[in-house]
Amino acid sequence: MVSAARRRPPAPARVDAQRNHERVLDAADALFTAEGATASTGHVAARAGVGVGTVYRHFPTKAALLDAVVARRLDRLASEAERLAAVDDAGAAFDRFFRKVGLWAATGELLAEAFTGEGSGVDGSRARFERAVEALLARAQAAGAIRGDVLAADVLALFAGATRVAVPAGRPADDGRDPALPLDVMLQGLRPPPA
Repeated sequence: MVSAARRRPPAPARVDAQRNHERVLDAADALFTAEGATASTGHVAARAGVGVGTVYRHFPTKAALLDAVVARRLDRLASEAERLAAVDDAGAAFDRFFRKVGLWAATGELLAEAFTGEGSGVDGSRARFERAVEALLARAQAAGAIRGDVLAADVLALFAGATRVAVPAGRPADDGRDPALPLDVMLQGLRPPPA
């Protein structure tokens, strides 16, 4: 039998703390995407509508905040990959995931270290993400949609590369070209050669 204490809703302070936690993560994600990891904790607090002390209560260091943002992104991407693993067309599922991750990565360099395995603050999320990539890749290879010699590590390296090709050097950011073009080129390289 469930005790009365277990049936009680969370205390308001806990609900507020969780809400603040999410607001800080949302604000940090937006700012780190727009300005890079150099965005200040003070700006994160202002954007979240909380005091700097609240940010530090949830994330004692800026590195911890960065790790939390990256871990949340990786977890969301892993969830998407796990959902796509149930799609009948394994090649289309891999393509959709590759483009989504690539476009997300191309918003900045925040995820580059997570994709290449550097840093330890997001190990659990990175491992889950890597397993999800491996599963999608294996299905796409079994369907003949992706070359058999491609490893999950290769795909992760391409994702890391996507963080650096959003606006290639020498090309204006607003030149009207499709930002997914580099991803299309990468995907073409992953496909089996014509028979």
